Amino acid sequence: MTNVYVVVENGDLYPVLYSSYEAARSAVTTKYADELRAEWEAGEELNDPDYKMVSEVDVDENKTGTTQLYIEKGINIIIQRYMTMTDSVVDALTKENAKLRENMVKQQREVNSYRIEMTKEMNELRSREPRFSAPLL
Repeated sequence: MTNVYVVVENGDLYPVLYSSYEAARSAVTTKYADELRAEWEAGEELNDPDYKMVSEVDVDENKTGTTQLYIEKGINIIIQRYMTMTDSVVDALTKENAKLRENMVKQQREVNSYRIEMTKEMNELRSREPRFSAPLL
């Protein structure tokens, strides 16, 4: 199985699927390079070694598959990971499903055959029971 990544910006999807988290994050930082550069330069002008940028784009991928990035107020980014299956995995699962279905049909036939046998035996036992033509008093 492989992963694909989508970028959601304020509820809108980017029109591209990415093959890695790094590629998805790079697309975001490239799109907002001017804003990020301006914030970094403003921090440099302050000459404060403890200055921390408000934006959060240098973020490791979250293990849950949903990673949030922050550019500035009003620009919220989510990078979402989705697992995809290769054709060979789909084929293997399809074959396994066919085997399971075949076994299920076989078991159902056996159950039906058993029910038919039991019905025949019950009918035979009922036919041996004495039948009274006159009402009991």
